[in-house]
Amino acid sequence: PQNNAYILSVPVYSAFENYRKFGVKSILMPSYRTKLPNDIPVTFLLDPVVLEAYLEDTRKALTEYGDVIWAVTFGDEVIDHIESAGITLLSEYADRYPPIVAMDAEVKARYGAGQFGIPQSKTDDNAFRWIAYRRWLTERLNGVLAQLSSTVRATRPGVHVITDDPVALPHALDFAGMRGHADITTHQLYPRRNPHYPYFGFLTKLVADLSGIDEV
Repeated sequence: PQNNAYILSVPVYSAFENYRKFGVKSILMPSYRTKLPNDIPVTFLLDPVVLEAYLEDTRKALTEYGDVIWAVTFGDEVIDHIESAGITLLSEYADRYPPIVAMDAEVKARYGAGQFGIPQSKTDDNAFRWIAYRRWLTERLNGVLAQLSSTVRATRPGVHVITDDPVALPHALDFAGMRGHADITTHQLYPRRNPHYPYFGFLTKLVADLSGIDEV
């Protein structure tokens, strides 16, 4: 038997002890809800302190309960949430969160021809900013996936690693960059409850071919 994903840092009951008692395996989804400084109400995995807490959640769970953890998942719709969070941080909290200003400069330098950075709002109509930002973002998140994978394999060899599960919309995701860092890749298949089978098939094949990961 296998349980749904579970976030260790917000337990509502003695879940892992009960998994042992009843012979159930679990998929762990580590928490990245550590607060940013200055009481900024934004969840942002790319902050170094938040990232380390996320990895420490993973280490702690695998050390204490690795016998009942079948896999660790990167998260649910992480790229969608982080994309939005970065825009909010730059547009509303840049004065209270200087790292986002440095990240904006990095987006411009690496992918924005020196001028196109993080979109100025969620409705920004400048395509070059979106392209630059999403290329930078998927590179950084693949780096986080690599760190998660290394943490899992060093702490509890044999536990599987699962990629993010993004919303079924076009993303500038570097699936090939996930290769070697996950055993299973996931991707939501239908937006707005539209079960369009050709779309399902194309997206599944796209993810499988580009990632090179056997289990999709």
